[in-house]
Amino acid sequence: MPLSPARQDVLVATALDDSARGPARRAHLTLPDASAADVHKAWLELMALRPGLAIGVDWSQAQPALVHTGIAPPFLRDDDPAADERAADEEARSAIPTEQAAALGRLVWSDATREAVLTYHPLLLDELGAHLLLSDLAALVRGERPVDRPDDLALRPDPAEQAEATDFWRRSLADVDGVTPLFPDPPARSGHEPGTVRVALSAPVTVAVRELATSAHSCKLRVVAAAWASVVARFRGEPLAVIGLSVDTRPAALRACLSPFERTLPTPVRLDDSPAAAWIAELSEWMEQARAHGQLPGAVLHELSGAERGPALYDSVVDARDDGSVPAPEPAGPALVVGVEDDGATLTLVARYAPEVTDAEQVGRLLRATAAVLAGAAAAPDTPMSRLPLVDASEWAALNAHNDTAVEHPRETCLHGHVEDQVDRTPDRPALVHEGESMSYAELDRAANRLAHHLIDLGVRPDTIVGLCAEPGFELNIAILAILKAGGAYAPLDPSFPPDRLAYLAEDLDCPVVLVQRHLVGLLPRARNPVVLDEPQAWAHHPSDRPHTAVAPDNLAYVMYTSGSTGRPKGVLVQHGGAVNFVWWISRLYELRPDEAALQWTAYSFDAAVWELFWPLFVGARAVLAPPRLHLDLNRFTELIRTERVATLHFVPAMLQTFLTAEDAAACTSLRFVFASGEPIPPTLAERFHATLDADLINLYGVTEVSIDTTFHVVPRERGLPFVRSGRPMNNETTYVLDRHLAPVPFGARGEVYIGGASVTRGYHGRPGLTADRFLPDPFAGGGARLYRTGDVATLLPDGNLHFLGRSDHQVKVRGIRIELHEVEAEIAAHPGVRECLVVPWGDGSERSLAGYIVPRTDDLDVTELRAFLSARMPGYMVPTSISLLSAFPLGHTGKIDRKALPAPRRSIDERLTAGVAPRTDTERGVAQIWQEVLRVPSVGVLDDFFAVGGNSLLATRVIAAVRSRFGVRLPLRTWLESSAVADLAAAIDRYREGEESVAALVAEVADLAEDEVPEPGR
Repeated sequence: MPLSPARQDVLVATALDDSARGPARRAHLTLPDASAADVHKAWLELMALRPGLAIGVDWSQAQPALVHTGIAPPFLRDDDPAADERAADEEARSAIPTEQAAALGRLVWSDATREAVLTYHPLLLDELGAHLLLSDLAALVRGERPVDRPDDLALRPDPAEQAEATDFWRRSLADVDGVTPLFPDPPARSGHEPGTVRVALSAPVTVAVRELATSAHSCKLRVVAAAWASVVARFRGEPLAVIGLSVDTRPAALRACLSPFERTLPTPVRLDDSPAAAWIAELSEWMEQARAHGQLPGAVLHELSGAERGPALYDSVVDARDDGSVPAPEPAGPALVVGVEDDGATLTLVARYAPEVTDAEQVGRLLRATAAVLAGAAAAPDTPMSRLPLVDASEWAALNAHNDTAVEHPRETCLHGHVEDQVDRTPDRPALVHEGESMSYAELDRAANRLAHHLIDLGVRPDTIVGLCAEPGFELNIAILAILKAGGAYAPLDPSFPPDRLAYLAEDLDCPVVLVQRHLVGLLPRARNPVVLDEPQAWAHHPSDRPHTAVAPDNLAYVMYTSGSTGRPKGVLVQHGGAVNFVWWISRLYELRPDEAALQWTAYSFDAAVWELFWPLFVGARAVLAPPRLHLDLNRFTELIRTERVATLHFVPAMLQTFLTAEDAAACTSLRFVFASGEPIPPTLAERFHATLDADLINLYGVTEVSIDTTFHVVPRERGLPFVRSGRPMNNETTYVLDRHLAPVPFGARGEVYIGGASVTRGYHGRPGLTADRFLPDPFAGGGARLYRTGDVATLLPDGNLHFLGRSDHQVKVRGIRIELHEVEAEIAAHPGVRECLVVPWGDGSERSLAGYIVPRTDDLDVTELRAFLSARMPGYMVPTSISLLSAFPLGHTGKIDRKALPAPRRSIDERLTAGVAPRTDTERGVAQIWQEVLRVPSVGVLDDFFAVGGNSLLATRVIAAVRSRFGVRLPLRTWLESSAVADLAAAIDRYREGEESVAALVAEVADLAEDEVPEPGR
């Protein structure tokens, strides 16, 4: 007899189960007036009436099938010491019943409690079937004949109904091109006891939800399922989500059937701006249609979507079965099951969850958000479903607590004003150091004053943008101060820029005055009023006192260009006030001593260079001006840090990786504060930093459009961090994680980062439309305040830190699966032989895949071994198809990786050499033989993919069953479902056997010890 769709799903699910709990279910019946003899007699009569319960699985056919075994579930007493009870229990709990000589259930009677406990494999019964069977038992105990029950075993699928169902699901799943997880990257499940969280609706909200269900021609369970689905979509930060819907698919003629018909169906939802009541009604109608078309196996449904193979399209399930108790999450199934308890007066949302994947706090947030959506939809049914609030006033207060950052600072002083104050305090102290020479605060002030007077004569006024083209040195920094003193704003025209970019910037800015060094004049042939910086005699006649201008903190200080989505960079107009706020914050939180220095080595076309210069000048320390291309000579780099007693410097993470490879990096003991920004810090990099240096590592996050940086996080000295936090807001800054309607999302939900506060800049130069699109009125502050929409995706953690997840350009799809490139990079970086890595997408359409670039620690990194390492840590579709080994990454002038200079991706030599390789070991030969038998093919290679050559999830259960029989190991299907080659499965078998042999050897060794040699516990 062929397996029904529900039984096929059970078989696949149990094959995925690698926990110790097994698939056994239990149902209870109390019979206070019955004796063991009464129940035993009734049970035997019942088994005679229900021969369909004496079944097993036949693995000898092309597909697994049911067979009548004649072995019915036995009756046992709980005080019976018979050994067969234990055997029956173990068989009922085993993932895949491979022996037809064992029953799929048993009934145990307790004289003490007068309770019958039915233990059954889900291949035999579902929850409703178990309760129906126990009701039949109760009838027989009372002396009544149980009702006749239909038998589905001889039922054959109707081709027309199958075709109709196939069409329904193909249309329904057309937009599902990948898994849509609520909990990305869950850890391995270890079978811990599930947790439970309850959130009760108030009595008025319960009444309103019931009325909403009635008006939507639905029921409470489907309304809750719809609300949950909308919450999942909004927590994921995407309009499309898939949840599981647990339903009973019994047709009307089989309502009283014992066989399993309970299914979990993939339920895709697309959240839009439809009115809540209409959206819920439409989804409820779809759910009923899905239940009616529930005769296709789960594996077929998965194949009808555009997703790659995998255990499930969802990781949360709503139990929409009538009168079903909310089940615990299956060890190999979705991590969260949501249901409803109804006591008549109130509805209570109940969630049972896997503690390895999430925790009670996060589950509570999800349930409270669902309750908020239910209350909102019931109170305002015409409100768009996507706009219903997810948080109430108390949760909003918690979400906003980290924004209590208001701190007084000198708001009336510009950047150069703070430097002038320090000049007055310490005029003779060295301010700048470059190539062994120094310039005092007074000398710097006088030189900048003379040039400022000259610029004023040339027409520079507040908000005049002055071009600046110079190489690192005294002249560059004198020019920066002079432009600010004249009231103008400097715009870096970095001579290291490619000619096309430099020409574009000069044209876009059209500066009335340009400061340039003599040997660089040719780079700017169309510059107006060029002032040659290295010919100071042209303004030597000007006074050295400070000019008086009307410049104020709201005036521009500089213009920084950043990459644009159109391919053309855009200039950000930065005011004094925002830049002062940052430098004041960093100079007060991280104190530089007078004898210490900050290394000013970031290109002045990037805003980190602003604080590298002004932080030391605010507090009387030294700014050490690095020579050009310092990063290319690590020995010179570390020597400069040591000799100049540099206490702080800034890196992008890629350059920090390189710096830590310097032989004497650990000798840079003067370093106390090292800042990293621009890219996420890999946890492995943080560990390496702390193993090398005794300094603090501070992660900064920000965007050019909000002066310099916005959040900070001191990376703890811990091993095994899952990620490095992006930080909490600095003084007078605010951060929000919002949805597309600018509504706050709960802790842990994905959203877009918006930044507000004192450092939001004026906008983009000459781009009023783009400025209006990205700089928005701040709905939380009012008073003309603005928010900047960053385009960055993050979650807000309960401690107020942001967890940066990436941007849309860091999220790619490979074969329909969404992949965060940072996630792949983190796994590669975990390999001990990898020093640095970068992953990029390459190819188009079905040929799209990932390319990995790796700088190894040594020359002997084995790419084949690296692939095996990665295959054991992540799905095969995430392992780069091209791996290129480089001696070093090409770096741009900013120290970031120059992606355009990377070599073209290529498939690895190892991959070409091993294609079609025959089995090489006894284990590989044994696995290959099983494949040939199951797939009915003449031969297979060790790298052939099971699913690519005709396998499916159901056939995979046959492979696992045969492996258990032939090799004597209990491997879960999950171990190779996502990386399913002969070599993968053989390697897993060998690893399991080696572990078993190690344990056996240890047991034998302990058994041979003399009694006095056995260690005492705790020693």
